[in-house]
Amino acid sequence: MAIRIKYIGVGATATVVTLIVWFFLSTSFSVEVSGDVACDGTFEEPCEASYNITSLNHTWYIYNKDRVKLNFIPDVKDSYSCKKDGRYSAAKRADRSKYPCGIGWREFNWDIPLTKRFTYIEKFTKGKKHQYKLVVFKFNPEDRIKWGGKITGEEIDPVFLPGEIDVTSIQDCKTTQEIKVVTDYGICKINVTVAYFDNSSKTNETKIVQRDRGCKLGEHTKYLNTTICEDTGFDIGGKILDYAKEGWECNRTDSIITCDAPHQSNKDGVCQSGERCAIFDIRDLSKRTDTGYSVTNQIEELKIE
Repeated sequence: MAIRIKYIGVGATATVVTLIVWFFLSTSFSVEVSGDVACDGTFEEPCEASYNITSLNHTWYIYNKDRVKLNFIPDVKDSYSCKKDGRYSAAKRADRSKYPCGIGWREFNWDIPLTKRFTYIEKFTKGKKHQYKLVVFKFNPEDRIKWGGKITGEEIDPVFLPGEIDVTSIQDCKTTQEIKVVTDYGICKINVTVAYFDNSSKTNETKIVQRDRGCKLGEHTKYLNTTICEDTGFDIGGKILDYAKEGWECNRTDSIITCDAPHQSNKDGVCQSGERCAIFDIRDLSKRTDTGYSVTNQIEELKIE
């Protein structure tokens, strides 16, 4: 069986991403890379992206002569390469502050052999899939981390997107007050003349007794406040989309905000054929999609500030 050797840690394989690119471009390997991931990048919710590598036709030995740790170049708090390994199954590995790769994975930064028996870092045999993942911890959960690897002009572009984003509606509320004069009713004692027959005197007599009756006790003034609120914008993790200010109408469905332009739509917050719309993904506000009519000076542009 043909044997191939690859030295890494220098030149085009000096970082994790460039190493993955090398495997990707090589006709000797099949490479699978996961897509975008929304994550906080904390010890409780690390950012993780998987990549699998399979040798197609040779046995390959990967060496790192100078034992250079292959870093993840984008600006992050910390990053680790991991390899799937069922032997690393201790419950204590759930503490990601001490064991970044977690349960079922071992820290594998492409720099040190697994044991002193070997001088190579990794061995790929034909047809055997090796499973890896990148674990990244962010400075801030809102950070958007782009890999930035290039493959023939295209990017290896799994993106560690912001994690759970706090989105709240901005409202314009108006309160009106109505003044009412209210009559107070209650129970009053009233005198009633009652006729009766006196058996002792054998005569018809009358007497006055008190009875309870409903009556008007008085009046008081009541102030009725009515508040009506209208949605005018979104606060997206501290960034403001004030769509009503510009005459637009927007509607949110999960992570997508769809906005209808004034005069060029029916302004129901649903993008339909023939309407001018702007569509935002709250996980990555730089990804805006515009459809329909072209921009005109008569309509204020929709902005996120």
